[in-house]
Amino acid sequence: MKLRAWRYDRKFHAYEGSEMVAPFVSHDRLVYELPPCSTLIEPPVVEPGQAAVFMETTQTWIVVGDHRGERGWLNWKGEEVTILRLGEPSLWHLKRRESEPA
Repeated sequence: MKLRAWRYDRKFHAYEGSEMVAPFVSHDRLVYELPPCSTLIEPPVVEPGQAAVFMETTQTWIVVGDHRGERGWLNWKGEEVTILRLGEPSLWHLKRRESEPA
């Protein structure tokens, strides 16, 4: 019987997809070897603009804002930048593109 493994990326631990894992026999027992950066815990369903992130320490998924690739402004300079991280841009003193620069 195959198991579904839920994969997450190394950098942000954001959900990437799933794959089926087949067992193999070792010492007369069936053994499953999960791929790196994967879990058997299913991620939550997320809305657009959100990402499911796997917390390895607690073995749980959390939902955070996902604005990667969007344009924004640095609050203190008004300089336009591309958002590269997960979470809410305001936590890094960024305004999203929908806002007017200061």
